[in-house]
Amino acid sequence: MKKTLTLIMLIMAVCLIGAEINENAGEYGFKFLQIPVNPVSIALGSRGSGSQQNPAVFINQPALAAVHAHRNLSVSHSIWLEETGYSNVMYSYSDRRKHFGAFLRNLDYGEVENRDDSGTLIGEYSPVDMNMMINFAMRMTPSTYLGMNAGVVYQKLNTASAYGLSTDLGFTYLPPLMDSQLSFSLRNLGVSSKMNIERIDFPVSAEVELSKSFAFDTNSIMVGACMIKAIDEDIKSSLYGELELSDMLYLRSGYKLNYDAEDFSAGLGIRYRNVAIDYGWASFTEQLNDVHSFGITYNF
Repeated sequence: MKKTLTLIMLIMAVCLIGAEINENAGEYGFKFLQIPVNPVSIALGSRGSGSQQNPAVFINQPALAAVHAHRNLSVSHSIWLEETGYSNVMYSYSDRRKHFGAFLRNLDYGEVENRDDSGTLIGEYSPVDMNMMINFAMRMTPSTYLGMNAGVVYQKLNTASAYGLSTDLGFTYLPPLMDSQLSFSLRNLGVSSKMNIERIDFPVSAEVELSKSFAFDTNSIMVGACMIKAIDEDIKSSLYGELELSDMLYLRSGYKLNYDAEDFSAGLGIRYRNVAIDYGWASFTEQLNDVHSFGITYNF
């Protein structure tokens, strides 16, 4: 156990490297890979990996989905900034020894005006951001899990396009404290083709997330915290909580720290038998519109 705890401390130290003002802002592409993918994540401070009701836990923490047994299929749609549409569909299956997941997401910008150097309108085009990936995770010891995501990314802007191969690596540890989880991930590692004459670099990030659940009667409270260090951004963090009432109603909220234009988030989920319906809202400042997200999950 001492070796495991030492490893965790080293992992957390890696996330703190480069905490000074970053000089690489704006130099990396495929930024849509950092957008929260469903209403549960959006409501829980753009994270929410500690929630057992979040079918997207393996997106941010590749090893964590293997901890609890489940099988579900989920679809969601988010009205993102400037009314862009962010849609995804995912499948997740775990028997507590291993996990397999599949995920497809698409960021739809709608029609964008195409103008020449003089500003004259010469037409319209539809940018495309797409990502398809799979996840595999497995239990290594009763308290440690390893996981990996691997996928293909495609981006098209007007007549230029690029594709890439990406991977995420994850480690989850279950501390001696009951119903707690500590996860670490390295995300968005990859290579891409050139768009026009330049190759697009991935926004690599190191992330640590800790959550703890407290049960009382037929209800429970889950609280969590996350820290993210992207290669082109300063350290960001979030705090979140979820109140479960009789395994039917889920009230969620989060707060993001050191984000340029984001702060509060909230949402709720309703589960009846095998079906869960979720809603997430996130507040944006700096004259940006708030984000609304809707999703449905079938558990079988």
